[in-house]
Amino acid sequence: MIGEVFLNGKKMLLLWVVFSLISLERERERERDMNRNMQGFLIGAVGAAITLSAYEQTLLTPTQCVASGFLLLIFGLLVKEGFISL
Repeated sequence: MIGEVFLNGKKMLLLWVVFSLISLERERERERDMNRNMQGFLIGAVGAAITLSAYEQTLLTPTQCVASGFLLLIFGLLVKEGFISL
């Protein structure tokens, strides 16, 4: 009887350790996804700002602004989706 309780306690401890490790791995995955999403968002925001500034500045032509902004938006999307990692 005491042996069974001790064995059940060991099983419970082992299950707790396994579930804790799974939980830690999921947390790391969530943090990685959040960082990737934030990087993609920031790159996309810069791309949108460049695109919207096409007619407000004189450094680049409007076509160059729209093209570079579009390429940055695509780059941000690829980062967010995980095809490119920074």
